[in-house]
Amino acid sequence: MKEIHCYGGYTSPPTETGISYTNATNDHIYLTLDTLNFTSLTTAEQKWQNVDRPANLRILPSLGSLSIASIATETQFVVYGGFTEPINQILSTTAWKCSTSTNNSWSPFPSQGFYSTYSPIVDLGGSRVWIWGGLEYEKPD
Repeated sequence: MKEIHCYGGYTSPPTETGISYTNATNDHIYLTLDTLNFTSLTTAEQKWQNVDRPANLRILPSLGSLSIASIATETQFVVYGGFTEPINQILSTTAWKCSTSTNNSWSPFPSQGFYSTYSPIVDLGGSRVWIWGGLEYEKPD
């Protein structure tokens, strides 16, 4: 089964002076492609589903401006970087992975010497990911 998973992001609508990046979320939603009718996408919005988390599942805080990519032959995904609320705060652990199964918890990646937002990330296979570009920050203590 093929799914698209989305995590976090911002919920604020655009303002008259531009886009206001506030109200980061920790929503985890997915769309099953097997049930999607690609000839009539008008019902696609109703096909998105929330991932129901078990009570003991470790959840990241609300997070926006993050990078996300599927890994491990599309059975897991990695979340990297981003901002918490308030917007100027960043996480002390920069990367996390999660199984697409709702029964598995989030777990941290090995520590990196830097922290960035708006960075593309791709799975190279063999337990390696490539992260480049974006805005780099000092890693918090």
